[in-house]
Amino acid sequence: MQLLLGLIAINMVVFGVLTGSMPWIMTGAVAIGLLSSGRLGTMQEQDVNRFTQFIKSTWGPPWRRLLFVALLCTLLAGWLSHQNYYSTSSVYVWLAALLLTLGAGFLHDRANAQASLSRSSISEDASEDAEPNTPGRWTRLDWAIAALLTLVALGLRLYQLGVSLPPVHGDEGEMGMLALLARYGPASGVSLQNLPFFGVGFLDHPTLFHYVQAFGMRLFGDTITGLRTLSVLFGALCAPLLYAVGRTGWGRVAGLTAGWLLAVSHLHIHYSRIALNNIETVLFVILLIWLLARVHESNSPQTSQVATDADHPDFRAQRQPALMLFILIGLTIGLSQYFYYGSRLLPVLAAPLLFYLWRLKRATLQQIAVLIIATFIAYFPLMLFYTSDLDAFLNRTQGVTVFTPEGMAHTLGAEASWPQDIPLLLWSQIKANLYFFLSYGDNSSFYLADIPGFDQATVILFWLGLGLVLAKVRRYHELALVTWLGLGVFLAGVLTNNAPNGPRLIAAVPAMYLIGGVFIQNIANLVTKFWPTYSRTVGLAALAPLAAITLYLNFNAYFVTYKARQPNLHQVYIAQEIATAGGEYTSYLLGAPNIYVWHGTIKFMAATAEKFDLEEPAQFVTLLAQQADDTGALLIALPQHVTELEQIEAQFPNGTKEMRKDMNGKLLYVTYEIPAAEVAKQLAQKAN
Repeated sequence: MQLLLGLIAINMVVFGVLTGSMPWIMTGAVAIGLLSSGRLGTMQEQDVNRFTQFIKSTWGPPWRRLLFVALLCTLLAGWLSHQNYYSTSSVYVWLAALLLTLGAGFLHDRANAQASLSRSSISEDASEDAEPNTPGRWTRLDWAIAALLTLVALGLRLYQLGVSLPPVHGDEGEMGMLALLARYGPASGVSLQNLPFFGVGFLDHPTLFHYVQAFGMRLFGDTITGLRTLSVLFGALCAPLLYAVGRTGWGRVAGLTAGWLLAVSHLHIHYSRIALNNIETVLFVILLIWLLARVHESNSPQTSQVATDADHPDFRAQRQPALMLFILIGLTIGLSQYFYYGSRLLPVLAAPLLFYLWRLKRATLQQIAVLIIATFIAYFPLMLFYTSDLDAFLNRTQGVTVFTPEGMAHTLGAEASWPQDIPLLLWSQIKANLYFFLSYGDNSSFYLADIPGFDQATVILFWLGLGLVLAKVRRYHELALVTWLGLGVFLAGVLTNNAPNGPRLIAAVPAMYLIGGVFIQNIANLVTKFWPTYSRTVGLAALAPLAAITLYLNFNAYFVTYKARQPNLHQVYIAQEIATAGGEYTSYLLGAPNIYVWHGTIKFMAATAEKFDLEEPAQFVTLLAQQADDTGALLIALPQHVTELEQIEAQFPNGTKEMRKDMNGKLLYVTYEIPAAEVAKQLAQKAN
């Protein structure tokens, strides 16, 4: 015990030094002093023997050694990153930790498989009890369905993918600039320093995501379309993975319905075409739900109970609980934290579901402990960064919460009284989020509030399926669905402002498609029961029109309605205008207070162009004298600044003026192009 306490004290001091925490250092130093003084007892020979036995049992089989080395690697990676935020070595050591963790799971499960084949002293009945239930293996039909869903989802997300559908958002541009920094370093011109691997950047988002974006840009190009293609791929993969969840929990029909509804969903299509980190989090959530479902189906209660019961006569011969699924769950939770804030839903979602699996004896404490270790290994470098910058972890949450005086005023109006109107605020938030699953649209700045988030067929299936799911909520798979939807809507919807907010709720939305799939699966089961001979024919006859209707409704909502009404096109066209002018013209923007040249969209799309904000016409000549001698001047004015542009036009009369309008004929902005020769001539005249 003395040795163990000593090691704990040493670790407290080491952790305190690494994090700069004086309380940890002082506590560890005091503990060391007490131990050495003998006031906590003296170390006996039996203590040494017990500690030696503990080390031997802990070090144990090869998989434990590998997991221990992985733990040391992630600690080293965190320390290297903490010493130098730009350390490349920290990433390589961290990646090695992830691979070693997977290797530990592989070694453990392979040893179990070999042990189960060599058992000779176990009776046939005990052997049957020790064998876990395994979900049905995928057939060619399953792979064909998954491939079909992937192709449909990919096609809809790539169709007309460009800078204007949807219009490039400023946040995309900001993240795109960081992706350029991640790819090229200081040579990108974005910063004099490299991008940290384990830190935060724009709006306190973890920066490791931008290295993933940089890899995507290397494959698809340094354009906004290349940047968006990464999201397209992640979004498309959500469809077959959701099929796997539905198939595991209910059957092929549920999986196919859910995967199809997600594949054609205009809401999911939209967020799969934006170069942000939202859709990656959606994929991680679906992956978590699928892995947990596999745990439920693979681990029988008998196996878990026998394998952890040391009093069982066949304990040593029994197969120990498999670990690879739990390691994958831990890595999924840990890695997801490097993406969108919504990934914080994953540990909150996993906790009650793992507890329920443990109560069902389908998960052991050992498996859950290994899962926690795997999560720690994946998350530690970023977690260590947060210990020295807690504000970076809390800022966004504090900024979007609705249950503050400011949040209440924003939601209910300035006349709302805090805290008396909290019940009214809560009801308003619940109602707004419930109506999102009926007729409300996305109230964020990324989509349109007047386009319902879901087509009517999907809404009908959801509400019918919800009744079936709630009726069987004591069954694990239904409980997982209700927990997923409930926690997702509550944490990302009810507790946050601007409800309903698509970027936040998108992680919970796939649960809606699964619930609709459960209803269709129940209908299919009834048809099979009463008309077994014609069940497949009847099923195809019912599903084909449903698929066609949902495809038509969602395609029309996005590629017709939204395309005709999409906002913020002016910032995209202005960015293209400046980028096209390139080295021939220096651009001047009369856009205040609506848009500036440092807007994210313009920064990324016209990264190499020389550009200035023009606050007033009198400033133009001063700025003009600073530009390169061999370039002309391109002035861009929003409609409210046309008068100022006319003043400049009077001073420089020999330019070319053009009106830029949208597809509906609405004026977006006006351009005035002054050739280089005219610029030089007018400047010379003014100088004289």
